[in-house]
Amino acid sequence: MSKLPDFEGLAMFAKVAEERPFAAAARAMGVSVATVSRAVTRLGERLGGRLFNRTSRTRADRLWSHACGASL
Repeated sequence: MSKLPDFEGLAMFAKVAEERPFAAAARAMGVSVATVSRAVTRLGERLGGRLFNRTSRTRADRLWSHACGASL
C-alpha cells in the first residue's frame, strides 16, 4: 500500500460530510455514487475504521421514527 496520502479519498470524504447523502456528493463532483463509495471505503480501510454509518432510510423515515419513538 502506498505511503502517499489518498487525496481523492480525502476530497470525496469531505464532500460527503458536507453534502450528506453519497448521491448528492457524487452529483456535486460529477462522478458515480459507486466511485464515491469506493473512495470513502478505501480511505476508511487505510485509516483503520469505518468513516460513515450508511443507511437506506430516508431523512423523512428517520424523522418519523424519531417522532413516533418507533423503529422502522
